[in-house]
Amino acid sequence: MLPEFLKKNRYNFIPPDPFIIRKNRKPLSCINAIICCAGYGKTAYLSQLSQEIPNAVCISLGMEDNDENKLAELLTGAVGEESSNDSFHDICRFAEYAVNNHSTLLLDNGDLITSQAAVSLMKILVQAANDGLITIVTAGRKAPAFLLDSIVADKANLLGIDDLRFSRQEIEEMSVITGFSGDELWLNSVYSYTCGWCIATVQLMTHEHDKQLPEDIIGSSFLPEYTRSNIAYSLSDDLREFLLMSSFIPCKDSDFAAAVFGIKNYNWQLGELKRLGITLDGTLPDAVRHCLSPLLDDNKKNELTDRAAVHYIHKRQFAEAVRLLDISGKMTAVEGILHNYGMKFLENYEFELIGYCGNMIEKNGGTSDPETLGILAQYYYYSGDYAQMERSYNMADSMFGKKNKFAVFRQLYNGLIRYETKRGLYSDNIINAVEYLKDACLSLPFLHQSHKSLLDSILNGKKIIEQDKCLIIERFGGLHLYAENAENELQFKTRKCGELMAFLLENSDRNVQRKDILEMFWPDEMPMNAVAMLHNIIYNLRRELSGAGLENVLCYKNKNYYLDMEHIKLRDSDIISACQAAENVDMKTLIALEDNFKTYWGRFLGDLDSIWAAERQEYFDRCFVNGCMLLSEYHRDKKEYDMELQLLKNIQKLDPYSEQTVHSMLLCYFALGKPDKAKRCYEEYEALLGRELGTAPGKWLKKEFLSCFMEGE
Repeated sequence: MLPEFLKKNRYNFIPPDPFIIRKNRKPLSCINAIICCAGYGKTAYLSQLSQEIPNAVCISLGMEDNDENKLAELLTGAVGEESSNDSFHDICRFAEYAVNNHSTLLLDNGDLITSQAAVSLMKILVQAANDGLITIVTAGRKAPAFLLDSIVADKANLLGIDDLRFSRQEIEEMSVITGFSGDELWLNSVYSYTCGWCIATVQLMTHEHDKQLPEDIIGSSFLPEYTRSNIAYSLSDDLREFLLMSSFIPCKDSDFAAAVFGIKNYNWQLGELKRLGITLDGTLPDAVRHCLSPLLDDNKKNELTDRAAVHYIHKRQFAEAVRLLDISGKMTAVEGILHNYGMKFLENYEFELIGYCGNMIEKNGGTSDPETLGILAQYYYYSGDYAQMERSYNMADSMFGKKNKFAVFRQLYNGLIRYETKRGLYSDNIINAVEYLKDACLSLPFLHQSHKSLLDSILNGKKIIEQDKCLIIERFGGLHLYAENAENELQFKTRKCGELMAFLLENSDRNVQRKDILEMFWPDEMPMNAVAMLHNIIYNLRRELSGAGLENVLCYKNKNYYLDMEHIKLRDSDIISACQAAENVDMKTLIALEDNFKTYWGRFLGDLDSIWAAERQEYFDRCFVNGCMLLSEYHRDKKEYDMELQLLKNIQKLDPYSEQTVHSMLLCYFALGKPDKAKRCYEEYEALLGRELGTAPGKWLKKEFLSCFMEGE
């Protein structure tokens, strides 16, 4: 027999401490199944429902209840009755009680009921729920056997990980409950690291972080043991192996699973894990991965890393391959990638990838492969690090006893770079270098557009007058980019290309690190392949710019990105100056730039949806309103009411609910002798407030409006 206090707890869900009231979950129907793996707060949610739902019957099942008599005894005990030792009779008594009291049965660990007799007993209650007489909510790590028919027939409301994970707002509430005074960046890192996995969030919030990384805090807690015991070791051997491998290296598709994991039935195993409340579709939290991946031994990790790198190289997904090789320290393979594919990277402007490889090679003692050195030298030329370029070509050249392409490339580059200092000498060097490459059937190395033009002029004996093209940029009413002297606007493959361009332009006073760009694109939850996605965005951006002869605009150097502002012209510089004048109440400058306030200049960067952009959009809109207000007061003092009225109308377009603006407009109309238009202005404002806000103009405005009419009479 169970002790009395345990019996009591079986009819009560004890919420964890701390406890968050979950909001905006799926509404309950007559049959509901909560299915997800451990740690997502199933019992806590049932506890919340038990407090919110009248006449809720709470039952927490254990392994010993997988028996018809034990289950019947538990159900009758839940409503305060003694068992009759007739399970069918007892279940009918419970059903009668539940129907008469419009009860909801909240059943924790419902998936433990698997015996045929106990399942048949529960199906009596399921039938009552199907008829709409009672409500059932069951929670567990997989679908309970007694609900399978209802689930297959689409009669059950299923709630899973996505319905129970903490939202960003709930994580902030958790920080308040736990007395944790975390800043926004820390809370964002918690949300990104846990993906809303409740137990990991609680662990992070109940430990002093002292600026530690989330994985360090989790590593020092009991969460790894909890995860392994309640998730990994609750699975069959094959599913556990699949989950552990996916925790170490995310599995993208069946091809990856077959090539790297050696799994042929990928979709079946993926489905099995999903039925058990574990999803691998990009939502497996980093917290889970960091708890499970250590269960793989080092030999297995090295084997998987090597296979994955080979797979990505075969698929030409080099950024992914290099990232894995960086983890495993396989520098020979990294050199092989640059040796075999470096020229393709140069042609595609994938300088970040070359730089990534170069940093890894340099960190591990450098390379002696001349082809790899040659690729790196061209990268250093691109990034303006001419000393490193010279060093790399010298090393490659020293491996040959005679004139070779590396010495000639160095000669060509040095000639183009130093041409203006001694034209005669370097012109001959350049021509000789090109003739050698032509005779040896070798292609030119990578060249900036300015050096291409210079080379063409030298070879054709032309006077060098061509200047580098500039990129023309407009940012109000949307981001618009044009090549100088070109009519057609540049069109980017994705919106994120334009967003990156706008972000770098907004931060043109500094070099931007890659992590800053990743956080800008994915502030809440960073995808697993974020670096590869960024490389694709930059590649598409470079391709569009280079197609317009603007490859010098976007630069990458020393792991930083920046725009060469010498190649950029801003058509909106007057608007920026006008905003500064409005902000500083500089009336002299404001009056000189008044033409910019005749019409609204458009929302900064248009509909770009980003946190950093929203702040700037609000700033420029505020400057427009303030500038119009200051100028309207200036024209009012000069009794130039027509000009004042136009500025007030501009303000109203951005702030249509301002009573002060309407009041000033009414005074303008009366000053201009147009009471009919004043009346229409007031009535339109009154209709707007009623239609949009369900309110009316303030009494003071109505009084002012009527007094103007009385004065007019």
